[in-house]
Amino acid sequence: MQKPSFSVVTLVVVVLGIFGLGLRQLATLLPPPAPNRMEVETADFLRQGSRHAINWRLLNDEAFSEARRTDRPILLLLGSVWSTEARRMDQMIFTDSEVQSFLARNFICVRVDLDESPQWRSAFLPVSRVRTGISSGFQLYYLDPQGRLFDFYPRRGSRPLTDALVFLDEFVSARNRYEEVRRGDGGPLPAGTLQNNDLDILEQAPSMFPNRAYFLQELIDAIDPRFGGFARYGQSPRPLALSYLLSYGQVDAWRTATGPMLRSGIVDWLDGGFYRASKSRDWTVIEFDKLALHNAELMLAIGVGGQLLDDAFCLRIAKNTFDALLERFGSEGWIVAARIGDDDRRGRSAYASFSVQELRRYGGTGLLTRDETDLARDFFGLSVEENPQMVMKVLDPAEFADPRFDPLISKLRESRKTRPAPYSKVPYAHVNFGVAAATLRAARIWNDPERIERAERFLEQLGPFLGTNDVTHRMPQQVGDRPLLPDYLNACEAFLEHYLATGRVDSLERGLGILRRSRTLFLEDGKWLLAMNRAGALGPEGTDVPEIIDMPTESATARVIRLLGMYGRLLRGGNYASLARQFTEEALELSTQYGSMVPEMGVGASGIMSAASEVLDERHAIVVGEYAVEVVRRLSSRVPTRFVAPAFGIAREDLQRRGQGVYVVEGGDVVGPLSVEEALAQLPVYFDLTRTPGSARE
Repeated sequence: MQKPSFSVVTLVVVVLGIFGLGLRQLATLLPPPAPNRMEVETADFLRQGSRHAINWRLLNDEAFSEARRTDRPILLLLGSVWSTEARRMDQMIFTDSEVQSFLARNFICVRVDLDESPQWRSAFLPVSRVRTGISSGFQLYYLDPQGRLFDFYPRRGSRPLTDALVFLDEFVSARNRYEEVRRGDGGPLPAGTLQNNDLDILEQAPSMFPNRAYFLQELIDAIDPRFGGFARYGQSPRPLALSYLLSYGQVDAWRTATGPMLRSGIVDWLDGGFYRASKSRDWTVIEFDKLALHNAELMLAIGVGGQLLDDAFCLRIAKNTFDALLERFGSEGWIVAARIGDDDRRGRSAYASFSVQELRRYGGTGLLTRDETDLARDFFGLSVEENPQMVMKVLDPAEFADPRFDPLISKLRESRKTRPAPYSKVPYAHVNFGVAAATLRAARIWNDPERIERAERFLEQLGPFLGTNDVTHRMPQQVGDRPLLPDYLNACEAFLEHYLATGRVDSLERGLGILRRSRTLFLEDGKWLLAMNRAGALGPEGTDVPEIIDMPTESATARVIRLLGMYGRLLRGGNYASLARQFTEEALELSTQYGSMVPEMGVGASGIMSAASEVLDERHAIVVGEYAVEVVRRLSSRVPTRFVAPAFGIAREDLQRRGQGVYVVEGGDVVGPLSVEEALAQLPVYFDLTRTPGSARE
């Protein structure tokens, strides 16, 4: 038989391709599938999957029972609405009929919202996740019916999140891997082994205080000398790494890391704050999601730098972020977790990008004058050749001093009223109290009474989240909500910061009550068990582990260390002296417990390293007297890296008896009373790498 000619084969392939493309185009015209069980859920990411023809389940006993009954593995999707990757999966992959059919036959599909359930943020691969490239907002794991991890994405390398046919191979490979596991002929399970190795590290790592000099050099080496940021770990603003550099006086490194970033489109000049990440090393391809807590930490990292270095550009960006948090993340008086990215296929945001045609149109409608149109292009770098996303950026810090700068921003913001930016819907306690704590601290450091008052009013609105000393996770409240460690920690810190900024003793006592309650919930045999789902834990085995890596905000472990250290300093020398000693010992113990793991964690250890440094080099100031609050604000603005507190009520009762003035304290050594200038001479701005653990003990 004569073989068909090349031209005939080619023609057949082309026709089949056109036919397949036509079928896919027709599929887009079909009505959307009926909603699945996710439609009745209120969590944003769960509802995002409600229109898939996939039987999504919650992470509960029912899902594991069904997996065992049908002998199918579990596809566990942990995600957030603010993750570009998670949205791409929902829009491009899970809507595909072939993917849906394969998943229905081969997996039990489980979906978790990481804002609703933050206890799962680092439940898998808690130590090695940085080097494995796992995203904070999109995590995909494969478990056997008993809940044991046998595979995860992206172990085999990233696959396109926009091509369902290509990504289908990911699911096929995972299912084949499960068949090997079930038959017992696949050899060791790399993913399961990696998880077990992490658990062994957590349980068996030797106690040693983290090597601060080593970590400092690690961060300096990771800075991109041309584009800034810590490009070795991906170009995302890293507030805790920046804070660590600054706390040890690495001003040049801090400027190298922040300079190009602050002059890029990652800074939102339209509404204030920062976008979450850049896909490119040079910050030119921005992901337009914005996280409230990430912005709160960046506000502090850039705001402290601006205050220390007298940098008006940094201060302006930080204060814009403050305003954005309290004015634009709100929902009925509370703050939601995120603004959701709205970029199109060209990478432009419907809200934040300004095309040449759009600016020209504004110039013709009277919204802008022709001169203002030209000015907008010059001020904000809106050149297609150099700024394809056409997102505002300020290349010259002198521009915002121009009297035309702010009115122009106001007009551009006015133009967006007809297309409001999308935000998540549900307010969570850890987000709201975290923002309250950060804004109170920033306003105190800036010695800004008006902003202190605004942050104070916001904190007062959060009463519905609180019981006596318990914290409800979300609004509106849900029956069966379990206590979650981040809620308690952030509420505790918010009330502590309120005390530091205002001297309100009732806030100090409230924060202490919440901290003691969290110890009841999250301690066992006198040891902190920092897994965030300790109370009523449910789910895969081996996931009841501490969160030690910043995801991308400060880890729960780092926050515990910081809070124990701060309360330990405040409560010495009075009726709570024994509790103060206990807090300080626990902070030191946790710092040494995770010290040997720091090389494994990379930049993700910045939170623990910063908290441990504060506990180790704990020199601080206590202010006594009628005007203690005013003095605290003045001192905080001069030494923003140091702990400075007023002494009222239960705080440093011994120093209150010694008379008014400033006392510089380190362990059991007290110098004072001093004037403000005398105290500044005794209170170094930067931390000392040579301090030893014993110097932090009373």
